[in-house]
Amino acid sequence: MKLIIDGAELTKFIDKVCADHKNVEGRIHIAACSALYHANEHRNADMMMRLMAGLGGSVRRNALIAWAVEFGKLEATADGKSVQFAEKELDEKAQELAQNKPFWDFKPEPPFQAFDLNAQIQALIKKAEKAANDERNNVPSKELMELRKLAIGLV
Repeated sequence: MKLIIDGAELTKFIDKVCADHKNVEGRIHIAACSALYHANEHRNADMMMRLMAGLGGSVRRNALIAWAVEFGKLEATADGKSVQFAEKELDEKAQELAQNKPFWDFKPEPPFQAFDLNAQIQALIKKAEKAANDERNNVPSKELMELRKLAIGLV
């Protein structure tokens, strides 16, 4: 890999990559809508599965699955990694709605959240205290006390 170290050259390269990406996004949306139509008309998920299998790691697969399940006669597979045909009724405008809402807009990516250990421990304590009120749960009081002590040390 040869890095681009000149700022002007890098700016041009980035602009080209972004334009190419928009073009590819549009083509993926056409492919997804067409695969959705195929699934709905032909009662199989082959084309949608082919699209999902062929897209690289930069495509938000879970958003595509959610979109396909919402607008198509499809359901997520048991492992949640693809879709399969499902006999179900669809809104008569499902195809039109799908065409007007690309999967990346249908299910936007959640914002990044930094991990906060103290907040997670506090949430765990709260959840454990609630669970301790139900005798069906296993919340040993000694461990809960240790967790509380740990939380006090973090504050």
